[in-house]
Amino acid sequence: MSAAAHRPAPLTRPSAARPTGAAPIAAVAAAALLLGGWSPDAGAGVPAWTSYHRVPSANGLGVVVWSGDGAGGGRLDRFSDRLYQVRSPGDEPVRDLLYDSYFGLRTASGARWLTATAGAPSWTPGTNAFSIPREAGALEVTERVWAPMDLDLPAFVHVLELHNTSAAPVTGVEVFSLHNVHVGAPTAGGPLNGAERVEVADGGLLTEVGVTTGLVWQVHPFDPPDRAGCDDVWARVGRGDDLDGPCAASRDDAVGALQWSVPSLAPGERRQIAVVQTFSSGGDLTSAPAAVAAWRAGRSAEELDALQQAGWAAWLAAGRHPTDLRPDEEPVYQQALVFLKMGQVREPGEAYGQIPASLPVSAPVGSFQHEWNITWVRDGAYAIAALAQAGYTAEALDALAFQIQPGKSGGYRDQLGVSAYALSVCRYYGDGTEWSDEDATGPNIELDNFGLWLWAAAEALDAAGDDAFLREHEAAIFDGVAQVLEDTIDPAWDLTMADSSIWERHWNGNQKHFTYSSAWAVRGLREAARMADRAGDPRAERWRAAADQIAAGIGAHLISEDDVLVGNLEELQRGAPSLDLAAVDAFNAGVLPLDDGVFAASVEAWRSGLGVSSGNGFKRNDDGDLYDEQEWVMVDLRLAAALRRACRLEEAAELEAWITAQAQANHWIIPELMEPTSAAYAGPAPMMGFGSGLYALNLLERGPLEAACAGGPDTGRPDSGGGDGGEGGAADGADGADGADGGSADGGAADSAAAGDPADPTGDTPKTGCGCGSTSPRGGGLALVAAGLVGLAARRRRPAPPRAEAAG
Repeated sequence: MSAAAHRPAPLTRPSAARPTGAAPIAAVAAAALLLGGWSPDAGAGVPAWTSYHRVPSANGLGVVVWSGDGAGGGRLDRFSDRLYQVRSPGDEPVRDLLYDSYFGLRTASGARWLTATAGAPSWTPGTNAFSIPREAGALEVTERVWAPMDLDLPAFVHVLELHNTSAAPVTGVEVFSLHNVHVGAPTAGGPLNGAERVEVADGGLLTEVGVTTGLVWQVHPFDPPDRAGCDDVWARVGRGDDLDGPCAASRDDAVGALQWSVPSLAPGERRQIAVVQTFSSGGDLTSAPAAVAAWRAGRSAEELDALQQAGWAAWLAAGRHPTDLRPDEEPVYQQALVFLKMGQVREPGEAYGQIPASLPVSAPVGSFQHEWNITWVRDGAYAIAALAQAGYTAEALDALAFQIQPGKSGGYRDQLGVSAYALSVCRYYGDGTEWSDEDATGPNIELDNFGLWLWAAAEALDAAGDDAFLREHEAAIFDGVAQVLEDTIDPAWDLTMADSSIWERHWNGNQKHFTYSSAWAVRGLREAARMADRAGDPRAERWRAAADQIAAGIGAHLISEDDVLVGNLEELQRGAPSLDLAAVDAFNAGVLPLDDGVFAASVEAWRSGLGVSSGNGFKRNDDGDLYDEQEWVMVDLRLAAALRRACRLEEAAELEAWITAQAQANHWIIPELMEPTSAAYAGPAPMMGFGSGLYALNLLERGPLEAACAGGPDTGRPDSGGGDGGEGGAADGADGADGADGGSADGGAADSAAAGDPADPTGDTPKTGCGCGSTSPRGGGLALVAAGLVGLAARRRRPAPPRAEAAG
């Protein structure tokens, strides 16, 4: 089957009258160019720089965060026992159990708590372990932190390594660890540190319990400490005093500490002091010590660290890696996959498999602060597609299954006008219950979810190489997702009905006919038809026809008179520019061609109207609120993907290089936002689907797309949200073929034109990866804008009025 089979033929758009008054968007872009604004040869903007000072490690059960932007220096200052934010409706948000924890050191030169850093934290490449160099006089001191993936507890390992780099022995070293945790009752100031009991038993196990909450924090030392403290430990160590022995204390804000004596370090000698910190609940004091002992099996922290690294290496080796990664991209790509793995919930039961939009860590944006450790369908779809295309089908299928748990969604049937549906209209509670964040303007109801989920499901099914998931969940996939997309077509416009869409504009009159939702409805219905063929469901042809109907509606009603793809119908009708970079996914999803002038005109309008002042990336739309005005990594990467599909390779590479450079400067982390002037990280970081997932997708698809642009062989999925991108890993599809069918390998019997593929019945569609015919490099340049606008104006597309039958 050809790569172009899912791309619709160039659309004939009706020229019926539409409301006039819209500003000529492409002409505005042209004026900006001619008056000295953006040009393809403009400078690179502000350079990448280190603006983010938080590093997380997670194991699917808990997440620990190191923060280096506080007044007291860098320390571990957050631990959550779940990755997601709220377990179920009515529950309180998941707790932050750790106020702070850090090591201390006493040598002949004095005593100090180790919070000052001698450099930035650094990841062990391709793992969830990071190291922090500390300032400690003559000794070289390094901390190491990781959440063990092979320990089924919310837990992390904290190691202090001492290295004597001098030519003489170092004697009389004392090492301390402090543990200020919040497992008690709420106090007047808000922290959960009331009525706590801390105790250090013989052997050094430190236990802190909330007397009324039953929450339990335990610190398991690898080597028994020599002393311990349960009272005034911070001040005592700071004064240079020793701690005591086994102890116990009950009070508000209890804090415990441990102390180890290191009599001598020979020249060149290294010594490790290590603890495992765990959380449990229900007053359970025995399960965690037993689990930690079994996990350790007498091994040292160094041995366990090596095993953990080997496990990550094996997991990465089982995946698919692009063969064209640059040295600066390799660690960012690997770490993107690691974030997706460590950020997928492993908690048994209903929560299992979900991938929250981010880990619970972020940077504030002025007065607007938020964390997105909530599982959205949309973010999850990009993460799932990335995992599937990278060869991690088990993880992808688990994430899909979480989102369609029976009986968990369906609370907004009246708004959708359907009798049932199987997928959340917005996001999920931790137990898989549908969650739409309602406010004074109503709920968020996002129909883009349904198309995106079907695309991600098709990607995962093709990568899995069999239809087991399809057979198990056939009713939910077809009746609860695909049929909803057909049933929510607005016949007045041949578009998906007005909804809240990607930027969550709520309801009660705020909903619009968004391009993004309709574009993904097209792609989702085409994928649903392909899956229906495999399952023998007779609705396949109907869904293809519905997809074509919406694609035609996009061409007829969502392109301005100067050939710019707009964000929604309603603003275009009012004469507003309606610039929205989410619309670029109409090109990435194979809904609109890239070679008829619309893409070129749209890119010029987006560059002129949505470029941020840092000179590197883009805001998401022209609506103008604080959130809109940030630089959005998601739209940077989606625009880069579309530019590559249009064979504008240098522009795509420039955007991706910008994201790569920022990640290199910021612990290989990709954020949700960057401040538009300085490019400082803002909001949640790392992001999963909107960050790590999209970055991986772009690099996976790059090789096949660039080969197609060069006229090379079809080597992947050039019309999809991603492509094969390299060698190794899982097979491309169930049929072992190239999978070049607009986004996925068919995985079914009818994968070729000879077999009567319904999307390519003639078998004569040329194999091509991009519509390069009329696009020009580097944004089209002045020649396109100055001379081409005449041609564009001659082909203006006007939205048709509603059909007469819809009015009555």
